[in-house]
Amino acid sequence: MTRFVVGVGSNLSGPRTQVLRAYQALESVGRLEACSVLYVTPALVPDGKTPGPSFINGAVLLAYERDPISLLAHLHAIEAAFGRIRTARWEDRPLDLDILWCEHPVRGPELTVPHPELLHRNFALAPLLDVLPALEATYGERLRALGRPPIAGKR
Repeated sequence: MTRFVVGVGSNLSGPRTQVLRAYQALESVGRLEACSVLYVTPALVPDGKTPGPSFINGAVLLAYERDPISLLAHLHAIEAAFGRIRTARWEDRPLDLDILWCEHPVRGPELTVPHPELLHRNFALAPLLDVLPALEATYGERLRALGRPPIAGKR
């Protein structure tokens, strides 16, 4: 088993409910070892685009038996089951699942882990450290530099 941190986010269709349902869906993929608290964060948007509704973000620590590419396929299938249709970057979505971290870094054309934007996203770093506090020495200072997003509430 390999441990992965999967970021979970939603800003459509009852985002808090969507994230909690995604936590349940991830139990069918592997063994959930930890779930973060939930955070409210504004939507990221490129210059010139109107921001959508705020996101609810969290993360899970997942023990998974297969390779990272197989996990990515499972995550995309769960997103599709929740109604996500990938049409454009930066779009509002009912569910977003990203592999933020894993025990063995991955560098390839389909997937890079740790997530390439992890160091720039407090909404990913905060829940990552919730589920895997041992990474504080690696990511804690960066999170403090970015500022911690407000907590929406316990799981």
